[in-house]
Amino acid sequence: MKKVIGLLAMMTLMFNAKPVGVSMSYYFPTGGYFASPVAPLAIKDLGLKFGKYVQLSGSFVLYNIGGMRGDGFGFHVPKPILGSFLSFNTSANLAILFPYGNFEWKAYGGPMAFKNFSTKVLESNLESAMIDAGMYETVNTRSNITNKWGSGFQVGGKITYFLKKDLGISISGTYVKGRSDLGLSGSYDAYDAANGKTSGEYNYSNSQLIYDGLEFSLGVTITK
Repeated sequence: MKKVIGLLAMMTLMFNAKPVGVSMSYYFPTGGYFASPVAPLAIKDLGLKFGKYVQLSGSFVLYNIGGMRGDGFGFHVPKPILGSFLSFNTSANLAILFPYGNFEWKAYGGPMAFKNFSTKVLESNLESAMIDAGMYETVNTRSNITNKWGSGFQVGGKITYFLKKDLGISISGTYVKGRSDLGLSGSYDAYDAANGKTSGEYNYSNSQLIYDGLEFSLGVTITK
């Protein structure tokens, strides 16, 4: 949590800095369902520039995520475990810039943090995974999660074409890798030929949400 607070504090300070970018950002979770920005705009590259070649910046994005996978259940769950839900994503990046004429190439990377809201467990996907794992023949689950802050890192690249000295259009791609604790638990009613009808509880305390994916953005950069 201290890392998250520090990251958010640094991002807050950047509101008084430059440059800044506004973009349409779309996220494709690994093995999950497509995510679109809520606004549909994202605040990108909000930060400080040190000379021509180095920049410290960050971003704020609110996504509507269709679904994301999880792990740590003790059996394989191939389909998304959560969805759909809102996800607030913030990051801080150190970037190396390569200006050339009206173009600017950027390579960046750094830590990221996220918090999910209005989360819902995709019970049917969990139940299918239990059946495929041979645990039951039929099962109905009722699940809960802890829904904590998550963290990770991201790396990417960006190309900007400046229409004017202080105004450009850009396209970028970012690889994101993150995890958050799920603490999936709940109760079930099941049936199998050996034991007949059974009921019980489950607690996958080591379960995690897999926040890995690729983000693509198209936007405007302002350096004034």
